[in-house]
Amino acid sequence: MSFELLTDLFNSYWPAVLAAGQDAAQAAEDDLPERGEMIPFLEFAVITGVYVLCAGMALCLCRLVKGPELADRVLAADLLSLHVVGLVVLLTIYVGNLVFFDAALVVAIIGFVSTLGFAQYIFATAPRTIDPDAPRVPQASDNPPVGDPS
Repeated sequence: MSFELLTDLFNSYWPAVLAAGQDAAQAAEDDLPERGEMIPFLEFAVITGVYVLCAGMALCLCRLVKGPELADRVLAADLLSLHVVGLVVLLTIYVGNLVFFDAALVVAIIGFVSTLGFAQYIFATAPRTIDPDAPRVPQASDNPPVGDPS
């Protein structure tokens, strides 16, 4: 009995709910700007973001040139690639086309891989110091082979 009551209630109000939802969606759609137009605050935020990112890129370029260490240059290059990703995202918002998001992903992946490569290079060229007081880590060559009579 309660299932029938629920079904009747649902079926009687369902068209009204759909009509109200369609009217609300149409009213919200009428308030939105046309494709290609931007809300003034969003346009201001995007342009301000471009200026801020360009200033950050200039500072990253200074650190990239100035150094003083290779690690500083690597971090500056990584941050520069992140700034480029931010610029591409802002360009995507400004243009209103999602095509540029693929470019942002490619730039982010290339920046990440180049940072990994530089980190491995820094690790490979770092001078090794041996501390005589450090405990010795046992090596596999310290144990005699299994089955060796000696």
